[in-house]
Amino acid sequence: MQNMRSSKSRQKPEEDALRMIELEHSANADSIAHFQALTKGKKLVCGDFSLGKISSLIAMGLQILERNGLSNVSNIIFEQYFKSELPKTSLEIIQIYFGVKLVRCSVTDPNLDEIKSAAAFIGSGSPLNITTGKTDPSKKADEALSITHGEGLQTAQAIYKEVRDNNLPAAGFCYTHQLLADANDGQVSSIGEFLKGEDIIKPRILLDKPLKEISGPIAIFHGDVVSKHDPQKTLPTHLSEDGKRNHGLIHITEPKFTGDEASDLRTLDEQLRKGQHAALTFQVHPEYDGPIALLTMLAVTGNVEEFLQKIEIFADPEKPRNAKPAIRSSITDFLARHKNFH
Repeated sequence: MQNMRSSKSRQKPEEDALRMIELEHSANADSIAHFQALTKGKKLVCGDFSLGKISSLIAMGLQILERNGLSNVSNIIFEQYFKSELPKTSLEIIQIYFGVKLVRCSVTDPNLDEIKSAAAFIGSGSPLNITTGKTDPSKKADEALSITHGEGLQTAQAIYKEVRDNNLPAAGFCYTHQLLADANDGQVSSIGEFLKGEDIIKPRILLDKPLKEISGPIAIFHGDVVSKHDPQKTLPTHLSEDGKRNHGLIHITEPKFTGDEASDLRTLDEQLRKGQHAALTFQVHPEYDGPIALLTMLAVTGNVEEFLQKIEIFADPEKPRNAKPAIRSSITDFLARHKNFH
């Protein structure tokens, strides 16, 4: 039966692509509207640490489809999802995810003065590695790029220091997740391989409704992980499917957490209500929804057959889609509690 469905899907991948886009939009519409309502009139700064890498992978994925006789699928995704203009940076991808405009602050152009007048900060992933930035700082992040891992780490640390010093609430993904854990006396380690594809994110925090509802499959692309955290400054919120990796963390800069969930959530509320810095970060990539995640994977693996199987899955209305909108909703709730949004 599965083989029959797969064969049928391969005959009409265009229908799967259209259905995937429709389902992704409908699953995320409400949480995008709530984020837009909260942040209307507010200046949000994006720490774009991507160095343009993700945009080149998306373009490469579309080109692979065209070379393999799937120009119709490539055109549908390009026109229907990207509105005929590919994102050039992680900032633009994060703008799609949240549905709002952001001010860019990057490792090549830190633009620190923008942070001083911002209401909140959102940080991206990166081809940079925290571990390489410390152990081999002169190594380039990519042969096509001039910046090294060490230079990138130093600038990213300076950006986060400005965020913290200006008491902004913050959120972020992947590299930002690791950056903040490292800055708050945690430890980031290499896992010796590059994980890519999907993992299951599951909640560890059970008393906070928005955080508790984050569960399900989600995109991952990383080679470093937060291996240790300071339990007085960092509160784990989510785990990987195997329970071995922290997929979600709340960060504060003073050692106030006790290990009691109810007490720690009250401490967090107090920090936010008073307008002090706190951050909610995730190792995973909720900003990589169906089309972005699949094109990125296709660029990395070159496996067109896998892509066709995946779009069939993403075109299935029964596929769980709650993790990405739930992460957006949890970030909305987190920012809403900060004094900057009162």
